[in-house]
Amino acid sequence: YILEVPVPRDSEGTPVPDTRFTLRASAADYQTFPGGLRTALPIASSEAEKLDDGWNIQTAITDIALIGVPIDQQGLPSVSGHVLAGDQSGGVLVVAEAGGQGISAVSDRSGAYTIFNVPSGEHTIRGYSADLQLTPASVSIAAAPVEGVDLAVSDAALGTISGSINIVNAPGGSATSVVLVVESTFSDTFVRGEVPRGLRTPLSGEPDVTGAFSITGVPEGSYVVLAAFENDFLVRDPDPNIAGTQIVTVDMASPGTDVTLADSFKVTEGLEVVGPGFEDAELVSGAPDLRWLDDSSEDFYTVVVYNAYGDRVWCLSDQMSGCDGPNIPGVSGQAEVSVPYGGPLEPGMYYQFRATSWRAPGGNPGPISTTEDLRGVFFTGGN
Repeated sequence: YILEVPVPRDSEGTPVPDTRFTLRASAADYQTFPGGLRTALPIASSEAEKLDDGWNIQTAITDIALIGVPIDQQGLPSVSGHVLAGDQSGGVLVVAEAGGQGISAVSDRSGAYTIFNVPSGEHTIRGYSADLQLTPASVSIAAAPVEGVDLAVSDAALGTISGSINIVNAPGGSATSVVLVVESTFSDTFVRGEVPRGLRTPLSGEPDVTGAFSITGVPEGSYVVLAAFENDFLVRDPDPNIAGTQIVTVDMASPGTDVTLADSFKVTEGLEVVGPGFEDAELVSGAPDLRWLDDSSEDFYTVVVYNAYGDRVWCLSDQMSGCDGPNIPGVSGQAEVSVPYGGPLEPGMYYQFRATSWRAPGGNPGPISTTEDLRGVFFTGGN
């Protein structure tokens, strides 16, 4: 593929180095990238090289490997159309929703979109972007592709979602971000989903939320509110028995209103991943050691590994049934915990490990911290 992208230039025509892009790819019978375990890493304009045909960026992360969907999800049709919103038509998250589940695409600069792998049935097609309200469309999907499903601008007012976070047991100066995920795209397994353009605070840049937050320009829809979702060394407190640790969902009506969340999010320091996958998905040639820094106050750890389909493929835990081994004892006098991975390694498959630290005061175990949502991803080569 070749994509032409606009980049500011200096007086000599050289691309300004601080422009960043991410890639998205989708196809019939394949998972969308990014999606599941895989995130789109930022590509900087500083990586451009001047060639005979102009400035080009070609690096390891401009090549995308797509993972096929399971066999029972292959052969499904697509839905396509246009977002009709003038200068705001590009970059809109378009979702085909049915039964609380959604399949998504992002519109191109002209507003055109195609959603692949849509199951049969009645679907509502919705468009999501900050500062843009679109009128949803209804379609009936059978075996053939459906075209011409256009989304027009609505004059209904937009809304605002406000709340607060409480950062505890974390280094001083810690800050995080808050995002809105379209609920129909949210995965309970991966604890992530699709974030529409602009539905983040801060709008861009480094996390800066330490207390109260507000996200404006929110269109109609149902959202999951996630704090400490990005790589900022913080996590949502995993203890389900205290307030502010549950997954929060919120509905925005049309016309929009001001919505204030009832409970403050409780955020704590995460277990720091050593490897594999500290920052990016990491290639492994054999079964890796799963490593993270010790939590000084733990009694024991558990670890679970998922594949890109969301299947649990391996775990060590007495807290879950069907695991491959018991809890991992707490460590003392060691900087990190290391556990040999004993699960499958299919060529080309992506995996993520998640470690949780537990404390058992009075013999009643409770989770106290976890590794971060986007770290700990590894994969093997091959097809």
